[in-house]
Amino acid sequence: MVDASDGAFGREPEEQLLAEILRRRYLGEPITHEQVAEDLHVSRATYFRHLRVVFDRVSDYVLQAFEDGLNRGAGGESRYPGAAEPVRR
Repeated sequence: MVDASDGAFGREPEEQLLAEILRRRYLGEPITHEQVAEDLHVSRATYFRHLRVVFDRVSDYVLQAFEDGLNRGAGGESRYPGAAEPVRR
């Protein structure tokens, strides 16, 4: 999950806000959704809209990492040399 918080989001301010939502709500000390929204100075509606994006990004990131692992051998070589590389989003 920590890798996803770093790898699933870009460096732009909006992307960093998404990463911060993930870190504050799920990787830090226990805190409510409402407290995270207040701390980040966003409305509850905006927070939950961003949280949906966070879930989508993290799930895509984890699935891509899983697929990459399935398509690579122990030495990093492709297990399926003729197969196309997975598409990155």
